[in-house]
Amino acid sequence: MKRNIIGGAFTLASLMLAGHALAEDGVVHFVGEIVDTTCEVTSDTADQIVPLGKVSKNAFSGVGSLASPQKFSIKLENCPATYTQAAVRFDGTEAPGGDGDLKVGTPLTAGNPGDFTGTGQAIAATGVGIRIFN
Repeated sequence: MKRNIIGGAFTLASLMLAGHALAEDGVVHFVGEIVDTTCEVTSDTADQIVPLGKVSKNAFSGVGSLASPQKFSIKLENCPATYTQAAVRFDGTEAPGGDGDLKVGTPLTAGNPGDFTGTGQAIAATGVGIRIFN
């Protein structure tokens, strides 16, 4: 009987320590806003392909240089009349350099060149990024 009590106490102490260790792994923040309505991206600009074409590496004069700029737009509709500004977020891997450029080098296993599938070998240049201007 004494062995069962000691074993039970040890198990309980182990569980309490494990719970404590898990409690300090990180912090989760929830950020949001409750609004009456939000804007919607128009169907003609929701899914786009921005053709960048073929660009010679000689078109780049050095770090921070630009080549082959292309325009694209994102249109919003059904916005509340009180809205005067909108923000857009582009998700992707940041290019080396830490200035917010999107990394190129998209892996491709099937489909059209430039289609992202998440596997395969890189098919694009390295050391360059895609910069999005307002």
